[in-house]
Amino acid sequence: MEPCASDDAIVSPGGENLDAEVVLGSLADSVLFLYCDPFDPLNPANNIAAWDDDGGVGFGSAIVPGDGVALAAGVPYQLVVCGFGPANLGTYDLVVGGTIVNGFVAIPTLNQWGLMAFLALLGISAIWFVRRTK
Repeated sequence: MEPCASDDAIVSPGGENLDAEVVLGSLADSVLFLYCDPFDPLNPANNIAAWDDDGGVGFGSAIVPGDGVALAAGVPYQLVVCGFGPANLGTYDLVVGGTIVNGFVAIPTLNQWGLMAFLALLGISAIWFVRRTK
């Protein structure tokens, strides 16, 4: 794994506060950066919009909606995860919430999960009814 890894550009279609967290695997300490696209690894101070060190669980990083890091609607951004030190390498998961698209899947809300469960039960009931009448 590279010392700093960047995912595809992310976009908030309607504009919202960023909700992103680094969940540590074998990476012991992370730093999370938000860049106005593009991220240039040769000039990491250019285009930086926000960053966080240890705002998540343990030494993990997180930029949460309460931090007030607003994403402009339709503007591409880059999320970059680095180890705290140059020898700090390892695995991690980057969890992004909200309606972020392009590179990440939006996480369903509780209402959406409830609707999916209802539709699944409705489908199972229909299958059961059809099989019972045969």
